[in-house]
Amino acid sequence: MTLTEASKALAEAMNASPSYLEKVDDLLIDPQTGEIIEFPEGLQAASERLAWLAHEYKEATNQENEWKAAKIRYAIVMERLLREMDWTAIKTERYIVRWQPGYNKAHMENLPKAQANFELSDEDVNLIILQCASALDAKRLELQAQSRPDLKDALMSLIEPTKGFIRVERLRREAPAVERITA
Repeated sequence: MTLTEASKALAEAMNASPSYLEKVDDLLIDPQTGEIIEFPEGLQAASERLAWLAHEYKEATNQENEWKAAKIRYAIVMERLLREMDWTAIKTERYIVRWQPGYNKAHMENLPKAQANFELSDEDVNLIILQCASALDAKRLELQAQSRPDLKDALMSLIEPTKGFIRVERLRREAPAVERITA
């Protein structure tokens, strides 16, 4: 089954006929199925199309990273201006700029030390974990399942697979140069 056939089959299976198409530069896409309706001229082979898509993906990522870096710098300057003025917020014509204080973090690695320092019982530690944990580390559960065959089925039942994603990396022959610029 080709990618186009798979996309059509998926659209039929989902009973989702495309209500609109999206054009991104020279690429025409059905956003519901991911089907490519039209590629830029001259891209015939699948390898050429994938190479072009990978390049466009990386270009978009690079631009996104540049905008993220600029966003961070703007935030630093706004924080400084708010602190200099001793303000927590200011309303402008288009936005409200507000200082949002940080939040506390707790790490499981600190629990044994706290147990020893404050003489907590195992029951106290279990209560803390059960009342405060919001997620389990799937990789650690898999490792435990390998080392504890008696608990394997129970541990593996706790793991839910997540959806995969496309990853595009630049081919590198040498390590990237890191340049530090001093002010």
